[in-house]
Amino acid sequence: MLNFNDKDIAKNKTDLENIIKASEETIKDILSIPNKSYENFMTLYQKANENINRLSNAIFHIDAVANSKETDKLSLEVIELLSNYQNKLTKNQKLNDAFISINKTNLTKTEKKVITNEIKSFKLSGAFLDKKKKTILDDINLQLDKLSHNFSSNIIKSIDKYELKLPNDDYLKELPKSDKILAKTKDGYLFTLLPPSFGAFMRYCSCSDLREELYRANMTKAEENSTIIDKILKLKSQKARLLGFDSYATFSLETKMANSPDEVVEFLLDLSNRSKAKAKEQFKELENFAIDIDGISKLNAWDIAYYSEKLKLHKLSINEELYRPYFEQNIVLNGLFEFLYDMFGIEFKKIDEKLWDEKAEKYDIYEKNKKIATIYFDLESRKNKRGGAWMNDYQSKTKDSLPIAFVVCNFPPSNKQTPSLLRHNDVVTLFHEVGHALHHLLSDIEEPFVSGVNGVAWDVVEFPSQFLENFCYDFETIKKFAINYKTKKQIPKKMIDELINAKNFHSSMAMARQIEFSLFDMLLHKKLYQKDEIQKLLDETREKVSVIIPPRYNKFQNSFDHIFGGGYSAGYYSYKWAEVLSADAFISYKKSVDKKEFMNRYRQTVLSLSGSEDMDRIYYKFLSKKPNPNSLLIQEGII
Repeated sequence: MLNFNDKDIAKNKTDLENIIKASEETIKDILSIPNKSYENFMTLYQKANENINRLSNAIFHIDAVANSKETDKLSLEVIELLSNYQNKLTKNQKLNDAFISINKTNLTKTEKKVITNEIKSFKLSGAFLDKKKKTILDDINLQLDKLSHNFSSNIIKSIDKYELKLPNDDYLKELPKSDKILAKTKDGYLFTLLPPSFGAFMRYCSCSDLREELYRANMTKAEENSTIIDKILKLKSQKARLLGFDSYATFSLETKMANSPDEVVEFLLDLSNRSKAKAKEQFKELENFAIDIDGISKLNAWDIAYYSEKLKLHKLSINEELYRPYFEQNIVLNGLFEFLYDMFGIEFKKIDEKLWDEKAEKYDIYEKNKKIATIYFDLESRKNKRGGAWMNDYQSKTKDSLPIAFVVCNFPPSNKQTPSLLRHNDVVTLFHEVGHALHHLLSDIEEPFVSGVNGVAWDVVEFPSQFLENFCYDFETIKKFAINYKTKKQIPKKMIDELINAKNFHSSMAMARQIEFSLFDMLLHKKLYQKDEIQKLLDETREKVSVIIPPRYNKFQNSFDHIFGGGYSAGYYSYKWAEVLSADAFISYKKSVDKKEFMNRYRQTVLSLSGSEDMDRIYYKFLSKKPNPNSLLIQEGII
């Protein structure tokens, strides 16, 4: 296992090179077996690849949470090593022949899924192409991997460069004490583009001009990524056509549940048509409120968070800052562990081990006194760390190994004076990422290619994470961890009721925003767009589905890391697609008489079966019905 405190990161490249060589030897050996079976071929093939994934996953993890020139350099070198390795595999027709041969033997349902996935993967990786075209595809894949890495790295560097310094607190009177302590310097106050700092400033700074200054910096960051976007889109279009697809969108959906780009566009526009009127009402109400209290002439994009906070307090008596003492990070995390013990009978035991940062933590997970998994948490924001929140798998469950995962967030950092006090949205984020982790860690499948989150269609992989989010609005769950860190008193029921009642505050505006991102992503990959065409498409998409039209200098696309730096290209719609399942499942949970039986059924189907079957079949096993598309709109209070 990688030593996460090892400063000599250069040796990790050598270790990976050795593992790749060993894997290539293993593959050479098993290809020479005359009578290939699943047991003597696929088991060893998966193990060889899992060895590579384990180390490379750890290296990319360190690059994201402790970014430096050294990790940047190492990651690019590792990308090249992995690309060369994958290219050798796809050129090896004997491998594809072996998969096809084994597919004709007597297989279990899980083994069949592993094999059919590999056959499809080989097809999509160009195994059928001639030698010249394979070489072209190899080069495209390597360039794309490097460009995606550079896209993400540029965002981190851009965030770390920017600082807004204020000499006094003239415009910070509304800023909560905990945020003010974090921003205080010996010369005044300092704000950055790191999520906790940026979010607090946009909510509570009373000066619109200063809010715009920070907003502009955020929406124009990583300007150099505009050139990278052109290159990525061009290469993805070339790749799709080389493989016989009319667009990258069509290529992307080959491994998803949705059947076509048009089906996705229709799904998104239907959501927009059914929710936009209410989103407009919510925006108009906010605008009128801002005009009434401050006499502004126009509600700008940088004013939304500030006046939303005020309207929520005025209309719903919800002051998020009053909740933060009840959401101290460690208490919330332990309360989450208690909830998961009640639901699944699993226990989290902290392991004292030096990691990449002093605030990162490691836990082993036990069930009936038996260790079943390991999870790492890195929850606080800091420099040299990628923004946002995510779950990454490190190791899958096999006959010889237990699953391991990372959960990473960017919550307000703690210091000697103030603990990390979360907003309720932060609590929701934590539950979301742990929902992903459970999907990986509670798998009962021992074939690594379809264990945990592996082999799960991309547009339904968000289902378990979104399902767990819902419990952040469940009274019985919240009271387990909503405890004042100073007084040790549980949050009053009235405050929880108010929180639940406020769940759908501006939900239609939030829906419009997610539809904007999703539709832009899908349309962007339906044909090749370059340079100014990209901004024009984004503007047209906003005109069609958005209620908040940002200023022209807004270059959101330059930091759209999900689709240009991550794996969501022509797949960002997945959040809404999967949310239909999660909303339908949670409505069923609320109606169920025996809640523990319901969650046990959820574990034995959705979590346990992982990627071994298609999610539509797993969902039917779980609830004996198909998901109701109206459930999402019902849960969001739109219908």
